[in-house]
Amino acid sequence: MALSHQRVRPFLLPLQLLAVLWAVHLLNGMLLDGRLLQLGVQPSRSPFWHVFSAPLIHGSTDHLLANSLPFVLLGSLVLTRGRQHFWRVTLVGAICSGLGIWFFAPAFSQGYLSRHVGASGVIFGYLGDLLLLGWFERRAASVLLSLITAIAFGNMVFGVLPAEPDVSWQGHLFGFLGGVLAAWISTRSLPPDH
Repeated sequence: MALSHQRVRPFLLPLQLLAVLWAVHLLNGMLLDGRLLQLGVQPSRSPFWHVFSAPLIHGSTDHLLANSLPFVLLGSLVLTRGRQHFWRVTLVGAICSGLGIWFFAPAFSQGYLSRHVGASGVIFGYLGDLLLLGWFERRAASVLLSLITAIAFGNMVFGVLPAEPDVSWQGHLFGFLGGVLAAWISTRSLPPDH
């Protein structure tokens, strides 16, 4: 039985973006011999625009697989607030994550020059937005969305803590804070009688 267009529609934009992530990953692995990894964020060293290229690149297939489902599910929940909100959270999450890495992550990890890649910062931006939107808006629908997110994805919050040496907890933390900032910005742009 084919999926109806109505059932796929809320997931369409995040799925399209995920397809881009997979295309970049395959291109990097098959044709470029991993050279795109140079476009990751290197603390205190990268040009600013690497903040935008780093979320598109993943260090391994396992890395991208781990990010794929949360990217689509959380991205789809953010998208329920509209495309403008989705793009705001995506961009603010990516920028805050990248800048947090650039300023606060160590330049070297386990004796190697540190280079941070992956969409995790954006995913944590989605999480921060969804968890705090209900608090900022204080509307029933927003509070319900925050509660659903907390129940389904609340354990992800622990990803903002330093736990594993090869995981960019700084990217997670600042992406999360970027999502909170995006939620706050969104509530400032609402009309007073919302």
